Amino acid sequence: MPPHISNRARCRAKKDNVMPARRPSPDASDHDLLIEIRTRLDVLQSSVRENNAAIGLRLDHLQTEKASTKDLDVVRAFIENVQRDGKTKDAAQDKDIRFAHRMIYIAIGALGVLEPLFLYWLMHPR
Repeated sequence: MPPHISNRARCRAKKDNVMPARRPSPDASDHDLLIEIRTRLDVLQSSVRENNAAIGLRLDHLQTEKASTKDLDVVRAFIENVQRDGKTKDAAQDKDIRFAHRMIYIAIGALGVLEPLFLYWLMHPR
């Protein structure tokens, strides 16, 4: 309450703020409303039960289809063997590539040495 309102008005406002007693309606519409709410609640409860049952069945079905770890051990071993073989093949290929690079550099060096000699021989025939 704002400070400019008197204490008497504040007390009256507090008294009026108490929840008023329910007045009965002239017609029985509240009863009809309660019945309608009850039927909707029953429909919701049944749909929730159906959904729970469907989810339970689906989970059971998925668990029966789920592969066990014993089934996956064979696949895991195969994958590890392929990876291990791939690493050894990669190491062998790297070794071969390094050898090829070395031979190419040696050939380039040999051409670098032989070219001036060949040019000198062409320019100064005997």
